[in-house]
Amino acid sequence: MLWIAIGVAVGVLVAVGQLPVAADVATAGVELATTVALAQLDRLVAAVPEQGATAMVVVAVVVAVLVPGLLAAGLLLLVRASVGLRRLAVLLLVAAGAVAAVMQPWPDGLLLGGGLLAVGVLVSVASGALLVAPLSAAATAVLVLHGRLLLSGEANEVNAGAYTLAETIGIGSVGSWQVLLVVVALLPTVGAVRSLLRV
Repeated sequence: MLWIAIGVAVGVLVAVGQLPVAADVATAGVELATTVALAQLDRLVAAVPEQGATAMVVVAVVVAVLVPGLLAAGLLLLVRASVGLRRLAVLLLVAAGAVAAVMQPWPDGLLLGGGLLAVGVLVSVASGALLVAPLSAAATAVLVLHGRLLLSGEANEVNAGAYTLAETIGIGSVGSWQVLLVVVALLPTVGAVRSLLRV
């Protein structure tokens, strides 16, 4: 959890612009996800026949709105998986060290067991610093940047989707569709955050 906390702190610093180079990279990631979402929206809506395809337009809009949130959710799930793999690797190394210490003759078994224990500690520290913290930082930066876009009304995929739905369905205003799409856009991230908190 320490490395996750460090990664989250760095991610927040990146998102608020305290680390300019990293902020540019995170912003580019969010913009890329948004561009992919808008391209998918345009492609899916253009592929829908003119009449009787309201359901397809709704599906296209929902898919487009979910893309940036799925990026953040995917990064958060990678953090959870890396923490689990890290724990498993350390547990296996410690167990192998204990078995070696007991099963081998006295000086060799103790040296081998101590060596495997040291490798387990090294794997734990190195994987936290090199894998868990950077993934946590990236996920947090994407989450904060995308969340800020969503809550400020500047998320292009939400705005385009709300306009498309209001025009296609003919019920509700663009503003009401925007609120609904912001909630939909946050669903994958909320699910991934809940999953990560159970680590």
